Amino acid sequence: MEQNYKSEKFKKWLDNLQQESWQLELIISGFAIFGLFEIHDQIPVLTQKWFDKSDSTVFQVLISNFYTVALISWYILTTSLLVHLVLRGLWIGALGLRYVSGDIDFTSLNYNDKFTNYLKKRIGSYDKYISILEDYCSLLFALSFLLIFIFISFFTLLIIPSLFIAITTNVLAKNVLNFVIAPIIVTYFLLGLFILIDFLGNGILKKKHFISKIYFPIYKLFSYISLSFIYRPLLYNFLDFKSGRKILIGVLLAFILVVVAGTTYINESDYIVGNMSTQDEYANNANYLDQLKTERDLVSKAAINSKVITNPYLELFINYNRDIEDQLFLKNKFLKRSGKKGMNSSIHITFNAKSIESPDSIPSLKRYLQEFENLITTTIDNDTIYGDFVVTNKNNEQLGYETFLDISTINKGKHILNITYRNSDSTHKTIAKIPFWYYPDN
Repeated sequence: MEQNYKSEKFKKWLDNLQQESWQLELIISGFAIFGLFEIHDQIPVLTQKWFDKSDSTVFQVLISNFYTVALISWYILTTSLLVHLVLRGLWIGALGLRYVSGDIDFTSLNYNDKFTNYLKKRIGSYDKYISILEDYCSLLFALSFLLIFIFISFFTLLIIPSLFIAITTNVLAKNVLNFVIAPIIVTYFLLGLFILIDFLGNGILKKKHFISKIYFPIYKLFSYISLSFIYRPLLYNFLDFKSGRKILIGVLLAFILVVVAGTTYINESDYIVGNMSTQDEYANNANYLDQLKTERDLVSKAAINSKVITNPYLELFINYNRDIEDQLFLKNKFLKRSGKKGMNSSIHITFNAKSIESPDSIPSLKRYLQEFENLITTTIDNDTIYGDFVVTNKNNEQLGYETFLDISTINKGKHILNITYRNSDSTHKTIAKIPFWYYPDN
């Protein structure tokens, strides 16, 4: 089975397949581009959702970096596949024209000899033009996915130190952290610098006999850390191609410019920023339930029903916050953890008609909410307003706390809802400040 690739039959099959690969390229490019545009808006939503549900520092480090990796990968893959689709369309058009018109007949154009000779030299055979287009299309398609893996490898190398720090922080005492972590991190980046020099230098450290012996264990170690063993055959097959390294470096630089250009914006004001957090003087749409465009849009920390309130009550939703819950258990020793936090399964095996869980086996949700209400303070223009909270799952997407505040006695006009909770040092930490306008119907 493993020796099949050496058989003539297998090689003939590959030769035939590569001649028809353009059809697969078009199908994959079309579906991939459609899927990429569909998931673009969901990347930040999913990232925030996973981060809110995570209770592990290590997972939070991974999730925090996932957004950057996913967004840049999206730019790389979408841009390259769009360019590939355009080039393939041009190639198909060139083939169709060849069937109708054949090769270029410069004599029939009746140009001056100077222009005729110049065009013959610059353009050459029409078949050569089609062949060049075919080569660039195939190279670009392979390069699209190779770039994704190279970028993921690069980012993996950068994530490793963050994960190492997150893990050792929970294990080692603070007074020994600097003595243990600093030398390891410095050594790690110095070794990584050799990998970068070798990559940009077209394998310069692999060519010198003495240096290559020292570099080999470093290369082998980082090939596993960076996951480069997955795409290494594709990379080296690309680099042994004439001008392959120049094309790879050039495309990498081009995509860096695309990513920078795509994430750069112009701020027209010295004071007003487009996506500030909601505060006394700024109203972010993520803090108003009626401003969320779809059911998948998530609330940012807390939200009320609308910017303009016409009813004598204010609907308030507070997103579940791990720090707030930790404060509940710190301040209330009698409030025991249920053991449900973390990974669970919806499959339950029972041996009798009674439920496995008895009322005494889990903490009282009523008592939990009472302590939550004692911890949370809601004020409107510095006047405290109390609310009876319930636990809810907003749109089946976001777990949190919900209440309705009585505002029938406040005046018409602008008001500021301030939501805080008491921290471990008895100071109040702000969850959100949300401006709203109260204009009752009667």
